[in-house]
Amino acid sequence: MNGILHYENLISEILLKGKTYEVAVLKSIRKLRKTMSAMNNAWMPEDIGIEDIVLLPPENNKISQEIDGLIITSFGVFLIEIKGWKGRIFDMEGKFYCGDKERISPEDQSKNKLKRILSLIGMSAPVYPLYVFSHPLVKLSPDLPSNFVVTESIQNYFMEKRDSHLSKNLPSINIEKVVESLTRTFDKNDRAKERHLISIADFSNEPNEDALLVKNSRNQINNLYEEMSTLKVNVEYQILISFIPLLLLAMSFSRGFSEYPNINSDEPPVLYSERINYDQLSKQEPIIMKANEAELPKNQIKLLKSNQKPKEQKIYQELDSAQSSIEDRKKVEIKETDTLANEYIAKIMAKILGNLNKSLCGNGNPELKFEIGLLQTGELSGSPKLVKSSGSAACDEAAERAIIASEPLPLPSDTLLFSQFKNLTLKFLPND
Repeated sequence: MNGILHYENLISEILLKGKTYEVAVLKSIRKLRKTMSAMNNAWMPEDIGIEDIVLLPPENNKISQEIDGLIITSFGVFLIEIKGWKGRIFDMEGKFYCGDKERISPEDQSKNKLKRILSLIGMSAPVYPLYVFSHPLVKLSPDLPSNFVVTESIQNYFMEKRDSHLSKNLPSINIEKVVESLTRTFDKNDRAKERHLISIADFSNEPNEDALLVKNSRNQINNLYEEMSTLKVNVEYQILISFIPLLLLAMSFSRGFSEYPNINSDEPPVLYSERINYDQLSKQEPIIMKANEAELPKNQIKLLKSNQKPKEQKIYQELDSAQSSIEDRKKVEIKETDTLANEYIAKIMAKILGNLNKSLCGNGNPELKFEIGLLQTGELSGSPKLVKSSGSAACDEAAERAIIASEPLPLPSDTLLFSQFKNLTLKFLPND
């Protein structure tokens, strides 16, 4: 199990690369949806629970496509490419540079994705590629196109596009229609990004290092599971084979004589055990014997086990001991996991309540509940959802602001434990 956890953690680390910079950009866009009236009804994949945007491979191609960010507004579809590069970004003589290092231009990196999006939605909406550089130490050359921006300039860019759309008297985009066209191609599997990297490793002419590491790690995990499965089957087979003589004996005890002699016949009675074809029985699959074993009462099985040879008794003793040990360890692990999860939930609530203006909730005993989605970085994956109101709009809004102001929320570093925090329901008793 340690080997499996090692490779699972390695995959998780690779998938989290660059997430810090992506989260900062998407958080800024998320806030715009609240502050810009033209973006109040905008749509993002996180609205349907999709964190990693991966487009399934197009026809005649086996490599999927990953998109850093996507937002559909009433004035355009924005395909967002996010870079965490630092230093001076500039274009010189047709070559793209970050500092003194030449890089592939984000425009070249995203052109196939842009073509794919255009092919999916047709003429139903304009599509704008947006290249956001989110590192705090980045500096963009003024000669770069207007769609090359830093995080702080995102709002100005969207406002310019909105104003341009309105000045041309263009109709509002049918957001639902565009969403329907695009989401049909989304890979909605929980391991979408991992599958995307493996497709790169399998079919790209020049797979990157991350893709190769993910593929190798997944292969190692599968191999370890196969070894565990094979070992388990072999042990079960040996145990079941050892049951054959016991089952034969049990069948004789339970059935006794299958035929009784005719009082007018001189033939002796025929025992059931004398009519068994032992050669044929030994060739039967062990699972058949296992089924027969299940038919026996527990006290009879216990009696049969006690009558076994010392070697067979040792096998059962070791098996019972191992099973008991596994069950005890599981109980301990579940208890430890629950304790740790409760500790982090308490930390989350403490941080949020520390940002809550309780005076807006009055002097009574209001109770309210919010549902939130979290990324492994502690950032919200979407807007908090009020599921039980306190009865006071001011109190409800204060709690929502407190949740947003508390990002990033404290989360355990264990990627397996994080699954309990991906979706949370928070209960607030402001005056408790």
